[in-house]
Amino acid sequence: SLFKKAEYNLTKVKEIINDEYDSLFHTAVMEKGIILLQKENGLLINNTKETLRKSIETLINIIEVNNWTPEKCEAELECNIKDIGNFEAKIDMLLTKDDQYIILDFKWSTSNYYADLLRENKSIQLALYEEAVINNKRKNILAKGYYLLPQCKLYTCDDVVGNGVEKIEKTDARDLITMIQEGYKYRKKELEKGKIEEADYADVKLLDYH
Repeated sequence: SLFKKAEYNLTKVKEIINDEYDSLFHTAVMEKGIILLQKENGLLINNTKETLRKSIETLINIIEVNNWTPEKCEAELECNIKDIGNFEAKIDMLLTKDDQYIILDFKWSTSNYYADLLRENKSIQLALYEEAVINNKRKNILAKGYYLLPQCKLYTCDDVVGNGVEKIEKTDARDLITMIQEGYKYRKKELEKGKIEEADYADVKLLDYH
């Protein structure tokens, strides 16, 4: 990634954007977005190229304004959570400040889905990532959020400043990990009784363990 290439030095990141962005973008398209090279997608690829550059520059600004230090991209951490079990977290970007960690997950989306997850306290992914960092790093989490690349915006419930940051107020303040653990225990007990719960189309609030 761009940050890996720059050895997580923001000054180097900005230099690479200025000097090598076009070639890096072309390489990324060749590896993962070859369909964009088709003639009929010429306008799309140009729009994507400019949007992504603006998004990276906005992200850098947020990092600098908050005095965060990038530590690693695609950080892989294994974790075991009581009543849930083992899982591996692959965190898009880990940053640090004052001996605490910041977790960022990147999404290519223009919808309100991820903002709504945070607002309704249903972001299981970020909650599990937080547990993985705490278990592996033995440090507290200062902030976590979703950075939506096409929107050039960071959605978070934490105290983060800067252009491109939108703070979300939770409508449910309960601990999400505890809720997940209770859900696992409930389902396990029901299975042991020979019951299979079907709730694919039901409101989760109607379930006994919610």
